[in-house]
Amino acid sequence: MVLLVFAALLVGCAPAGPTIPVGDTAFSPSIELLDERVAVRMPDGVYLVEALGVREKAFVDGETVRAPGGAVLVEVSVSDGDYAGEWAPGRTETMLRAGDTEVPVELDPAAVGTQVAVLPGDGGDAELVLTFEGRDAVVSVATADLVGESPFIETVPWGGTLEAVIEPPAGWYTMVGAVIQADLRMVGYLPERGWAPEGEVWVEVRMMTRPGTLLPVSDDDHDGVVVACAVEGASVLIDGAEYPLELVVDENAGVGGGDALLVVGTVPAGADAVQLRVGYRLAAEDELRIVQEGTVTGPLLTPERI
Repeated sequence: MVLLVFAALLVGCAPAGPTIPVGDTAFSPSIELLDERVAVRMPDGVYLVEALGVREKAFVDGETVRAPGGAVLVEVSVSDGDYAGEWAPGRTETMLRAGDTEVPVELDPAAVGTQVAVLPGDGGDAELVLTFEGRDAVVSVATADLVGESPFIETVPWGGTLEAVIEPPAGWYTMVGAVIQADLRMVGYLPERGWAPEGEVWVEVRMMTRPGTLLPVSDDDHDGVVVACAVEGASVLIDGAEYPLELVVDENAGVGGGDALLVVGTVPAGADAVQLRVGYRLAAEDELRIVQEGTVTGPLLTPERI
């Protein structure tokens, strides 16, 4: 009688129903959505964690399954509904990880169900890991919170106009001033450069120059002399330090103006305020021959992370 009772107790303690081996995964048509989904911004878009957590059981292929002893069943659903990156979503690799066990996670754009995976342990160290070219964003399975910040940083672009001051010769005045139109953003990853070094961020500036016009003081009917403007260099000022930018000019740029791409990899991430400084060259080769150089510093900007 004692043996029968002991055997019955053992049966009662055993997991009910089939189990999934550690490291395996399956699809479940049911889903327990998070109260607030977790948005993870990566270079190829924004990934949304719709469901994540340890579950006692899951419904798979018409039956209820559980994790074996010493392991946990983890439910996860990740979608790519908020695309905002350089490429179509999907370059980011997603997995569940606990200890040395890693289980790939497939994207579920429609959030029609969940992927269930079995990980070793009690789930305390289990993580959802999103990886893009060697850098990770980590979401804790236990809390469904992003651990730290996403490695991808991008700030709201700033656009403005900087004046390249023309000093007219005697007998002439500036009818139209020369200007430099600039768009600046700070970003952690650039397709042509890769990730910025750890603790740093790229600065990307696109510029377009517009020429000025000089008129003689005594001749209102004059057609004017065009003064072309060209960018010769640029830098970013942060906390009194100046960080030079590399100037990459397209084939249409030059004295007549054009697009320019300026990139820097030595700006510390998390700067509270930055200023753009641009060196320029003014030239006229018509009725007047003028060559002038100058520097203009833009307003103090407060980067706002997207």
